[in-house]
Amino acid sequence: MTPTMTAVSLLLLLLFIQPILSQSTIKQITWAAVTYTYHGEKTPDFSSSTPRIMDLTPLGAQQLYDAGTGLRNRYITSMNISQDTIPIVGISVHDLDNGQLDVVSMKSPYVAASALAFMQGLYPPYKDVEGDGEMARREGGRFEYPLNGYQYPSISTLSELDFNHIWIAGKIDCNLYSKSVIETIISPAYANRINDTQTYYSSFTDLVFPDRDSSTINYAYAWEVYEGALYQYKHNTTIQNSTSFTADDLAILRSLASEQQWTFNTPHTDDLINAVSGRTFAAKVLQRLNANIASRGVFSKLSLFFGTHEPFLAFFALSNLATGASGPQFNTLPDHGSTMTFELFSTQDSSLPDRDVSSENTTATITMPSPDQLSVRFLFRNGSAPPEDMRSYSLFGRGNSETVIPWLEFRRLMGRIAMTDALDWCRTCEAKTIFCDAFEAVAVGDQSGNGDGNGNGNGDGGSEPPLTHESQNGISATVGGVIGAAVAVALFLLLVAGLLCAGFRVEHRKRGGAGRDLGGISVIKRASCGSGIGNAGGFKGADRLESDTDLAIKSGMGAAVVRHERVGSWELGESPNADFKHRSLDKEIESGISPERVVSGTDYGRRSRELERENPFVDPVRAVERVWEGGGGGGGSSKV
Repeated sequence: MTPTMTAVSLLLLLLFIQPILSQSTIKQITWAAVTYTYHGEKTPDFSSSTPRIMDLTPLGAQQLYDAGTGLRNRYITSMNISQDTIPIVGISVHDLDNGQLDVVSMKSPYVAASALAFMQGLYPPYKDVEGDGEMARREGGRFEYPLNGYQYPSISTLSELDFNHIWIAGKIDCNLYSKSVIETIISPAYANRINDTQTYYSSFTDLVFPDRDSSTINYAYAWEVYEGALYQYKHNTTIQNSTSFTADDLAILRSLASEQQWTFNTPHTDDLINAVSGRTFAAKVLQRLNANIASRGVFSKLSLFFGTHEPFLAFFALSNLATGASGPQFNTLPDHGSTMTFELFSTQDSSLPDRDVSSENTTATITMPSPDQLSVRFLFRNGSAPPEDMRSYSLFGRGNSETVIPWLEFRRLMGRIAMTDALDWCRTCEAKTIFCDAFEAVAVGDQSGNGDGNGNGNGDGGSEPPLTHESQNGISATVGGVIGAAVAVALFLLLVAGLLCAGFRVEHRKRGGAGRDLGGISVIKRASCGSGIGNAGGFKGADRLESDTDLAIKSGMGAAVVRHERVGSWELGESPNADFKHRSLDKEIESGISPERVVSGTDYGRRSRELERENPFVDPVRAVERVWEGGGGGGGSSKV
């Protein structure tokens, strides 16, 4: 071979391997990830007459544990050499740091338990957990967490009364969503579908659901029937070995359930109300990623959300995942433990010094680039079985190879489908919840200042949601105002209740005494708790306590009122019979009709003997003894 041919061959070889070399010089740096996970298998309600609480099964817990382990292998550290690990910058490897995570779940028992099982896989027990002195023992050594270093995650469980539930369960309390589902159910096409499939459902009712009302085994309950049949197939040996109900039948039930739930949770033409769960979750994804960018990668490193299947189907439809080359995988129900993930990352040349991005202090040494240099990748894992991996897919109708989207482009496309404001959700759904009424009241008051009355001051329809306070911290200015007002009212009521129980009352008096009326004034006067106004008379007057009750004796009960003091002077002609005013006064005093006119001069106040400076060492009171000796009148002696 001539030297010229050798040089040409080497040149062609270099041109051929140059793309491979250039690919190997790019390294990904992950800054944040947002994940939504479908809960694990739950106990179904087989009896319609006696409903029971649905809990997470052991299999469901294992499904979520595997899902958590899979996420740990990708974003924290991997024990599987066959899986690539792209650790999030600065995330704790072994010790669970709740400050780096956002873990949110609905309050349903099986969903909340799924979140806990997931966290056990994400951060398994670790005996060498580091502490800030709280683990040291006084006599030496260290305290250990139970269960071989079990770690305790902070999980926010949301109820329907918390407005934050709309981000992961947007269909709950959405009246227009419920109305749309009802309209679908009463439509002729839906009724025909029920009739067409009734024979098939009836073929296995006695075997699979012997204790369930047969009227609920039809297409109208397609999803519930599939969940129950799946549970029976996995836990009932008789059904699993039966030739009357096979895995093919289970696949048919899944197809029917997917068809029904797809109709309920995906857009109908231009109406997006059925996909409200996907729209609110898309907004939450933007909020969490925006928060990470705003903090330069310090906060919201890993956001984990747990819920039901509706957000999956709604987002699959809104993002065009169900219409692409992988469409068949995204227009069916996901398996339990499925996850969809959005990861935010940047790239750098691997020729630069390699740094351990999993170190906890890495954030201080690695600087997040500008937003125009960030990218987003969508990953989906159907189910949680170990062979399943997280695979990337293209969004919004992009080519199959375009799985990486620039951050600015991703934000623009997600903004088209996202519902970024809680008040917008309230108005779109025509929801009648407590927080919606509060948001509406605040928005009406701020409408003139904000311009659009949406509580966010943004009139562009949300095509590119701004980085508002809500998107950073999850609480908007509108919500903050409502919370502040509620706290102020609660504190005022607590103060008033404290004053009342302390014995303070508001009493209306005349200025200048009883003789002159210069305009009424109100004063705060202390009385016993529960005594009320006007009960200060009688025994001990205004100093009377609750225990100092007056003796009330009704006439005719064997006792009579005895007058111990004569009123007036008989010698001076001031007999009570001579003056009606005196008689009336006596009557009032004895009957207690006008206690406010009786003013006692006696001081019944409790005083400390220490303040009176009495000598405690004086002699006690002695009895006085005297002897009277009578004189000459036949008297004797008497001893007193």
